[in-house]
Formats: sequence, structure tokens, C-alpha cells
Amino acid sequence: MPAARRRYNRCSRHDDGSGDVSDDQRRSWPATATMAMTKVLIVEDTSTFRAILRHQLISVGITSLWMAGDGQEALGMLSQQPDFDAILCDWHMHPMDGLTFCSKVRSLPTMQGRAIPVLFMTADAKLANPQTRGRIQDLARTLGIVEILPKPFNTEELKATLERCLGRALD
Repeated sequence: MPAARRRYNRCSRHDDGSGDVSDDQRRSWPATATMAMTKVLIVEDTSTFRAILRHQLISVGITSLWMAGDGQEALGMLSQQPDFDAILCDWHMHPMDGLTFCSKVRSLPTMQGRAIPVLFMTADAKLANPQTRGRIQDLARTLGIVEILPKPFNTEELKATLERCLGRALD
């Protein structure tokens, strides 16, 4: 199995299913993988924000990008090509929202045994309330969401979040 594919099984999950990644796991990932080889699926219903994300990711060296306008379209992509390094997913989309998408991703036959990190993007004001934020984060973890990135965010914030999720520097 190629190094890039092996990385999925270690990127966001321990063997016991918990969402935290240990420093030992991060050090065991192949150092030869480059940003240009990193494959990212963007699931966002706003075309303007998809274009902004595309620009931000290209500026940090990630050029293997796939775009989906909603959760249903992204599920179709994942059923055909499940070898992404990360998924950037909006919360509020139509007709399928991000939470529904994430719950369905784990049940796809092509996703069995894979743990692709999902970065959830949202401008929802509920994240400002610490109590509500904690409940949202707990729900997110059960769905395989490893980070919640509040909108708006800049390129450096996106880069730092991806580095945490992928466990390696983006150079």
C-alpha cells in the first residue's frame, strides 16, 4: 500500500476509535509526502467560498483539489474515489447539511476502515457560546470531525488547522 494511502488509517483516529492523534503517531507518518500530493475534498455550497478555499489551498501548496457543491455530490465522489487526505466541509448546506454528510461518509462501503480527517467550517454564532460550543464539538467528534474552523478564517489559520489534522508541516 502506498505511503499516502497508509496515512489515512492513522491521521485522525487511534485503533481504539478515539479522535486524538498522539505525537508518536505523527512521527511515524511518512516524511516524503509533499503538499502537492495532498488530496483535499472541499464540500461547500457557496461557489464564492469554494473559490476562496481553492485559492488559499493553492497558496500553501495543495493543488490536488476536488470540489463538491453539497453533501450528496461529495458522497458520490467518495464512493468513486475515497483516497483523500482531508475533507473541508461546510456545516450549513442545502439540500444535505454537513452533519448529515459526515454521518453518511462513515457508512459508505468505500470508507470502511478509513479515517479521513474532516475539518468543519461554519459561521454559526452558536460557537461563540462556550456551553453550546462544547456540545457541538462533542457531536462533531462522534461524526469524525477533527476540527471546527470558524468562518471567516485567513490562509494562515487554514494552514495551521490542516497541519494539526495531517500531523505535518505544509511547506
